Amino acid sequence: LGYYLLVDGKVDAALVQLEKTLALDSSFAGTHERLAYAYFALGRDNEAATEWMKMNELRGASADEIKTLTAMKPKQYWQFHLNELRKKSKKGYIFLDEFAISHLQLGDTDHAISYIEKAFDARRQDLSYALANPLYDKVRSNPRFVAVLSKLDVQSDRHE
Repeated sequence: LGYYLLVDGKVDAALVQLEKTLALDSSFAGTHERLAYAYFALGRDNEAATEWMKMNELRGASADEIKTLTAMKPKQYWQFHLNELRKKSKKGYIFLDEFAISHLQLGDTDHAISYIEKAFDARRQDLSYALANPLYDKVRSNPRFVAVLSKLDVQSDRHE
């Protein structure tokens, strides 16, 4: 439910639900990831970073990796994350919108939207859900983003 509230742009309600979910089971990395996205969308970068670190820990990051990641500022983290995605993409498929989110967090709108367009061209089936992520709110009025939404036949009532 927290995920659906998040992609519906109801970030505050999503936070409440995701925190309830964590109270039931704090060992699911995906809940920490979604909480991080919600916090990032609200500009609460420190709390987002805490959840992101917990997600990385639950996904097997070593204590040294967590220590290194924790010391990073948000832009450093997103650059690190982007570099990790590039490495992982050489071994297997990575959702292209993950690259887009990293570029957005780094302030690189052009590359972010290029990855969104590539995801559309690759016919990512759940792209309309992915694009509902509040982290894309910063580019909702960008003509290229609007064009992708139009191709998906998705209406956005949220604005930048």
